[in-house]
Amino acid sequence: MSYDAILARSPSIIYRPGGVAGGLVVTTWAQVQKFIAAREGAVTVFVDDSIISPALVPGATGVTEGFGRLILDVYAGDSDAFSVLQIEDGATISNWSLPNSWEARNASFSQAISTSPMPRSTNVVVEPRAPVSSTGALR
Repeated sequence: MSYDAILARSPSIIYRPGGVAGGLVVTTWAQVQKFIAAREGAVTVFVDDSIISPALVPGATGVTEGFGRLILDVYAGDSDAFSVLQIEDGATISNWSLPNSWEARNASFSQAISTSPMPRSTNVVVEPRAPVSSTGALR
């Protein structure tokens, strides 16, 4: 089965910058954008910054449309894991679904100053959190 055929059948991919593309792994944000646009229904992008950290959303990629069905999640499954996804100036992720397995922590947002040549970027550190119990029991 071809790489494109595998991606066409899966509701999720792993974004691993610096890695080797194959199976469910993509290595560029342009591949992430292509995957989201090609799928119908919910799509999950697992962010794996184990090779290059932070994992970047390059400014040159412009707007990534999430269609209200994009879920961003941490690739590693243990409770101590976190990933950093950095959204560079010029890039936007719009209309993404609220995450259900992680929470944003230590997020910093900076705004460009018109007289400053310094680029701006957004760093979002995400860590898995325990699912919320529907019974309301406390642990």
